[in-house]
Amino acid sequence: MRRWPIFLIFLLCSSIPAFAQQPIICLDPGHGTKNCRTGAKGEAEITLRMAKEIGSQLESYWNTRVVYTHTRIGQDLGAKNPDDDNRIRAQIANQSGAFLFVRLHADSPNGKSAIYYPEAHSNQSIADLSKLVAEYVWTQMKTALPKTISRNGVVSESKTAIGARYGGLLVGSRYSEIPTITIEMVPMNTNGKDWVSQKRNQESLANAIIWGIYNYHLTLFQSN
Repeated sequence: MRRWPIFLIFLLCSSIPAFAQQPIICLDPGHGTKNCRTGAKGEAEITLRMAKEIGSQLESYWNTRVVYTHTRIGQDLGAKNPDDDNRIRAQIANQSGAFLFVRLHADSPNGKSAIYYPEAHSNQSIADLSKLVAEYVWTQMKTALPKTISRNGVVSESKTAIGARYGGLLVGSRYSEIPTITIEMVPMNTNGKDWVSQKRNQESLANAIIWGIYNYHLTLFQSN
C-alpha cells in the first residue's frame, strides 16, 4: 500500500471542498464510559483517539460542527447499565441536531473491518439512508486499509451477535432517530492494533471516513 506523507494529507485536506452549509455530526467513540459494555482490550482508547482525529479534521477543514457523546475515558453519562449507556449515547445524537450518528468501534481480535447499518430500523428512511452512507464510507475507507486487515464490507446489524438477540438492531441504533452507522475500523489483533496506533494511519483513515460522509451528504444535497 502506498503511504502518503502526513504533510500531503493535510495539504489535500486544506484544498478540499467543505460542506456548503455547516452541518452537525455526532461522533460516538465506542465503549470507554462508566457502565458501558466491555469492548476489546485497548478498544476504548483507540476509538476515542480516532473520534478526536475525525472531529479535528471536520472542524478544521470541512466547515462542520462536531458533537461527541463523550470526550474522556471513564466519563459518567448517568447510565444504569450497558443498554442504558447506548440509549443515552443515541439520545445525545438525537438532541444534537446532527444529520448523522457515527459510532466508532474496533472489532474483536478475530473480527474484520466492516460498517454496520440498521436494516431492521422501524423507520424505513433511517434504514435506507444509513445503508447509503455506509456504502459511501466503505468505498473510501477500504482504500485506506492495508491488505493485512481482514474486511467484511457493508453489513446489516442483524448479522452481529447483539443484533441477532435484539431484533436485528444494535442497541444504540434502536434509539437513534437519525441515520447511523457503526464502523468497526480494524480488528484488535496485532496487525490491526499496530496499524491503527500509528498517527499517520489515523489521519489517513479519518480522512477516508470523512470523504465518504461528504459524498453521501453531497448526494442528498443534489437530490433535494
